[in-house]
Amino acid sequence: FFPLSVVHGMLAAIGIIIILKQFPIAMGGNAAGEPFELLLSIPAKIIHMNPCIAAIGVGSLAIMFGVPLIRNRYVKMMPTPMLVLMFAVPLGIYFNISHEHVYSFEGHEYRVGEEFLINVPGNMFKAMTHPDFSSLMTFSGWKWVIMFALIGSLESLLSAKAIDTIDPWKRKTDLDRDMLAVGIANTICAFVGGLPVISEIVRSKANIDNGARTRFANLYHGLFLLLFVGSVPFLLHHIPLAALAAMLVYTGFQLTAPREYSHVFSIGRIQLFIFVVTIIAVLATDLIIGIAVGIGTKFLIHYLNGTPLRSFFKLYLDVVHINDDSCTISAAQSINFSNWLPFRRLIENVGLAQNKNVVVDL
Repeated sequence: FFPLSVVHGMLAAIGIIIILKQFPIAMGGNAAGEPFELLLSIPAKIIHMNPCIAAIGVGSLAIMFGVPLIRNRYVKMMPTPMLVLMFAVPLGIYFNISHEHVYSFEGHEYRVGEEFLINVPGNMFKAMTHPDFSSLMTFSGWKWVIMFALIGSLESLLSAKAIDTIDPWKRKTDLDRDMLAVGIANTICAFVGGLPVISEIVRSKANIDNGARTRFANLYHGLFLLLFVGSVPFLLHHIPLAALAAMLVYTGFQLTAPREYSHVFSIGRIQLFIFVVTIIAVLATDLIIGIAVGIGTKFLIHYLNGTPLRSFFKLYLDVVHINDDSCTISAAQSINFSNWLPFRRLIENVGLAQNKNVVVDL
């Protein structure tokens, strides 16, 4: 039901939001505010950057963007994020970030301390919390339960569809299975104080970029996180946040790279317009409203192009010819994204399920 130009616009907007929220952290600042506020504040973040933290952030960015350009198989053997850690952790130790102190640079004083490093609880089990079911006796409690369920489900479906479009092997996600997994995972997470999770774009994109082929990449990601957080939190505490921010800036750039805009433009100017409208709407509001604005824009363009209102959600189709090895479907009025689902079901039921060739007469 979601037009591809809207889905790609959502991906690009998420990429921009990631960049806007992580770039200030890479400069040693904070990232409070809405996307457009953060965009306007970037020059100030650069001017008032913390030199030690910015050295780690800028160096990490240079590695993330520079190493993929090197055509050397020995360099390719080491994952780029690992090279970033090999650069950032020793530099953080050299700057003595773990001990709070003030230093001078070019006549200005700057402060560093543990807040610029990853904060991991020393004992994972002591950090767990458990649910307070008394909230279910209030209207507000049920409101948030329903909101998390709906938004988490919708964002998971959108993320899964978006990843399907950039999967090198063009596979299709089993959305029913995905919803079941997300529901079970969130229920279990809630019992130990975990935040709700969704099928997540950034991690999936990072997996694709690093050659992952199956869901086991995601499983191993979770298991290794659990192993490190549970066994060596003191080691993780040495990782500067600026280094992780640089990795996320790179991933965000991949989602909103110039090639995405040129690709959509190559399909058509109207698709580029819907793409850009979706980006602006997501940045100005939130993900759900932005998607709704993008879909509404597509509806409006269809209407202005002459699509009858009655054709938006109802199909006018006739199966006009069936024989042993083929069938013909005749379509009247308009076929578009909003009535595609019943059209697809008809194609499957009268043709593909019987291994027949399907001819669509438009």
